[in-house]
Formats: sequence, structure tokens, C-alpha cells
Amino acid sequence: MATLDIDDEEIKELVDKLHSVEVAVEGTEIMVHFSDREQEIAMFIKRVLGYPGIAAIYGPRGAGKTTLLKLLVERAKEVGGFENFVFIRYEFSEKILSDLQLGIPKLNEGVIGEIANELSKSLNNLTIGTTYLGIIIALRDIITSIIKIIERYNLRGKKVVVIYDDIDKYVGKHDQDALMAAANAIADKIVHEYIPRRLWVKVIFAVSDNAASRELDRLGSKGGYTPYLLWNLPKRAFREVVDEVVMKTGVKDVDFDLLWNLLGGNVRELGIIITGYNWNVKAWLQDIAINRIKETFKRHAESSGFG
Repeated sequence: MATLDIDDEEIKELVDKLHSVEVAVEGTEIMVHFSDREQEIAMFIKRVLGYPGIAAIYGPRGAGKTTLLKLLVERAKEVGGFENFVFIRYEFSEKILSDLQLGIPKLNEGVIGEIANELSKSLNNLTIGTTYLGIIIALRDIITSIIKIIERYNLRGKKVVVIYDDIDKYVGKHDQDALMAAANAIADKIVHEYIPRRLWVKVIFAVSDNAASRELDRLGSKGGYTPYLLWNLPKRAFREVVDEVVMKTGVKDVDFDLLWNLLGGNVRELGIIITGYNWNVKAWLQDIAINRIKETFKRHAESSGFG
């Protein structure tokens, strides 16, 4: 159950498919080709999808976690080596589920629609899972519901990958320890129930908040826990994005080196500069400085009991 039966050529085929896709620069309508770090996708597949258990993909907002995961679920079903995978991605906003995405090879759209409806029904618990205990129960029981649905549709031999994307937004800053408790409960189920039944299940928590990643790291090696850091784009990939934006918009006098030094490859912040500041980096910098001062005063007031 621990080996990855996908060869390098199949991984390369998937990488090529992802790089051919155009995605919007966050916060804009400008479409550019998907970019990632050198060998990022291949490393992610080998390290995270090679084994059942628990994983976390973490990094700053704007690093491309959601884009990568969304494209992976969407395109993996088109590549031969991934026919044994079932991908289910839940995307969260604050206290709500904002998207449900399925990637199941060799099933017609009608059956996939039925499974999506079943999965949506299984989310009823999540609408009340906004307390510490409710979050734990909801995230754990969703996995139980998924396994039942998978077995009902004769997909038992598949490798089931469940992604909780932006889950730290859902639990909020005050319930990050509930995230670790939920991951711990799911790890117990995988180790003591699913693996003995020869059920291959991988649950991936995608988070941006540092506190959330630290909570998940408390799992240690339990449930085969695998942390994976996804950072901002490297300089060459970021330049490709900026060059494509410049080409498609016709904007002049863009100082790439300045953008690189300020943003460090964060495409989300690039989108904010484009749409919120019309490429006015000076105005963006002023607002960043003002917001940081406000945050410092706020933290000081709260720690002093005046907030």
C-alpha cells in the first residue's frame, strides 16, 4: 500500500498538462500560464501521494497552493498513471464550504454527479461544526462518509485523496488546536481502521496560517504525517508570470527587479498591486507600512488589556 505506481513519464505528462493551463492572476481577470517551482509537482506527487495517511501543504497566501491542488484534481484524471486515484477537494472560506471538486477517472459525468450529491449531503454536519468539538467531529465524519460512498459505488480499490483546502480559514484563529485534534482523530481512523481493511486514504490539510501549521506539526509521525512547504515562485517563474502579464496588458515601464525584491514571487500580492493600485508600487508600500503600524498598535493594546 505504500508504493507509488506512477512512473516519471506519467508525472511529466501531468506536469506538461498543468503548465499548458491558463489561470487568472489572483484578484484580476488576466490569464497567464500556470507556473511553479522547478520539479515542484513531481516532488509533491512523490512525497505526498506515495503513501496513505495525513499530510499538510503549507505556505504563505498567494504561493499557489489552491491553484496547484485545484489543477491537480482537474487534470490528473487525464493521465494514465492516475486512474487508480479518486480526488475530492473541499475548499473553505470563513465558517463555510465554498467549493467541492471531484476528480475520478473513467466514470461518466452522471455517476460523478450522483457521487457529488452524496458528498454534499454528507456535509450537513459541517454547517454546525463551528465549535471546537463540532469541527473535530465534522472533519472526521466527512472522511467516514466518503469511504461509505466510495464503497457503495464499487471504488474500493481506488486510492482516495481528500483535500481540505484553506481549512485554517474555516476553523479561525481561535480554534487552531481543533485542527490538530481533527487530524489526530483522522490519523487514528486511517491507521487502526482503514489500513487494516486495505483501504488507501490520504487526507491533505492545506493551510496558510503559521499557527495552523504548527498545530498540525504536533502530530509528529502519527498517521504517516508528511508536511510539505509550498513557497512563492522562484525568480525565473515569477519573471515569466510578470512578462506574460505585461505582454497581455500592454503596461509600460514595469520594474521587474523592484517587484521581485518587494514581493519575492508572491502572485497574490502582484494581483493586488495591479488591481488595487494600478501598478503604483509606492502607494502599495505606503499602505503596507500603515497597516503594519496599525497591527502593532492593535497587538500592543490587546496585550495591555486595552483592546
